[in-house]
Amino acid sequence: MHKTDGCPLCGGRDIHPLNDYGPRCLVGDYHITTGYVENVWCGRCGVGWNQLQMSEAELAGFYAGYTKKTGSADEDDLLFSTPTSEAETLTSSQATFLAEHVEARNGRVLDIGCGKGAFLRAFKSRLPQWQCAGVEPSREEATLARQDGSIAVYEGMFGTVALEPESFDLVSIMHVLEHVRRPAETLGQIRRVLKPGGLLFIEVPNTSDLNMFYDLLLFEHLYHFTPETLAWLLAREGFEVIAHQRSTSYGAQRVIARKTEATAQAWPELTIASGFESWRKLWAAMTDLAAEGARHAQAGKRVGIFGAGMTAATWLVHTTIGEAPIVGLYDESPWKIGRTLFDRPIYPMSDMSAHRVELVLLATMPGSQQLVRHKVSAACPSGTQILGFGGPP
Repeated sequence: MHKTDGCPLCGGRDIHPLNDYGPRCLVGDYHITTGYVENVWCGRCGVGWNQLQMSEAELAGFYAGYTKKTGSADEDDLLFSTPTSEAETLTSSQATFLAEHVEARNGRVLDIGCGKGAFLRAFKSRLPQWQCAGVEPSREEATLARQDGSIAVYEGMFGTVALEPESFDLVSIMHVLEHVRRPAETLGQIRRVLKPGGLLFIEVPNTSDLNMFYDLLLFEHLYHFTPETLAWLLAREGFEVIAHQRSTSYGAQRVIARKTEATAQAWPELTIASGFESWRKLWAAMTDLAAEGARHAQAGKRVGIFGAGMTAATWLVHTTIGEAPIVGLYDESPWKIGRTLFDRPIYPMSDMSAHRVELVLLATMPGSQQLVRHKVSAACPSGTQILGFGGPP
């Protein structure tokens, strides 16, 4: 592990603590690893980062075996923002947003960290004349991405695979920039492979959005960006921001930027301190709720958790509910039902009545708790208690 001293982006020395934990760490592919995290933030440019970072070689080895799900290239994350859009997937949402900002009818697109290729296939379904390529370090995911032959996959870490300069019209990098050791260097490498005037589509967690609370809890999230800091960094590294969606329904931020010349930038507005204070209060409420559920389960009450995603994962790893005798987890995603999360079975929501669940903890994003509460209430036996940790409707 390598410990940084000054800010990796601006060299500033005004460093403030965010959070720290270890040696039991949660990884975004729903695994547990051994390590330590010391998240801090810079009082000059506002970026947050983990002071204890893996080396380049350690990162490459880590991601070579990384896979978020297994078994099928069709697996995707479902979004539950409104009652009428239950079937929308994450990649569908991303591809639609990007396609709305792409004027060219054809070109070459490179997706950095393409995973199983779901985003590129969704993008190509909207703009079929575009040629698709991806870079993916995970051997398993790269194999799945190649299956239908529509994507040229470069297996390895971006920056180490051979790519021709100025050979792409569009580069997408979604939930990857927060994973790399040198974000500014990665942006420079992206400029190198983009044609003059080419577009960059980037999506990263918005650290100030509570729906992305787990940004500060994932071991491999090396950096944490507020919208102000991300926009400042992009402009400094030679990108003109032409669209910036500061918060999606799930707490990420999206930027479309055009390759231009790097320019000197005034220091960004600092919002990470107030954002972290809100995060701290939310995490305390979530921890308290998980502890209450654990106490009821230990006392013999039939306790279930609705949601088998990152909220449930953070609970099972970082709170006392992880050792409690709960009935199981419940979800609506067809790609989760029938599997396990840290050895806890995942059942369809419709099974809660048959399982005689007496208490349900809502393990969903803060912004979806009100909607999910209505769904769960309709599926539960009469008299079932449903507890959430609040958040905006």
